[in-house]
Amino acid sequence: FKKVIMEDVNHCFVMNMFYNCDPDGKSDYVKNKFVKSKDKGTPTIRQVEVEEVQCRNIYGSALFIYGLPENEVESIRFINNQFIFGKERINECPDMMDDFELIEDLGFYIQNARDINFEKNIVTGVGKCYFNHKEADNLECCSD
Repeated sequence: FKKVIMEDVNHCFVMNMFYNCDPDGKSDYVKNKFVKSKDKGTPTIRQVEVEEVQCRNIYGSALFIYGLPENEVESIRFINNQFIFGKERINECPDMMDDFELIEDLGFYIQNARDINFEKNIVTGVGKCYFNHKEADNLECCSD
């Protein structure tokens, strides 16, 4: 994604590997968060770049990444973007996950991911950030 403007959005960027949209989406196999064996059916998200995107009046989260424990989301870069959160916020799961524990005023959430890079981003009005991966040190999103 490059040079995109988003206004009045609930959630800007969602990469959820536990989506429940298929007929078996609510089965234990799909929603179980324990490590499984990788096989040819294991989905992969990697090498995504988001650059010069302006997100204005965000009601929910700017970024929600939830990878698989056996196949993490990897190599995602956010470069020179602007994330402006709205005064009115919603408290909902960003995308098709039944058992996500809601976090009020969630701005950024990263679980089961690696090599997630943030360079020269501006973040305004964010509430909480949750990072469960090693490379979250280079995003200072919670100091408005």
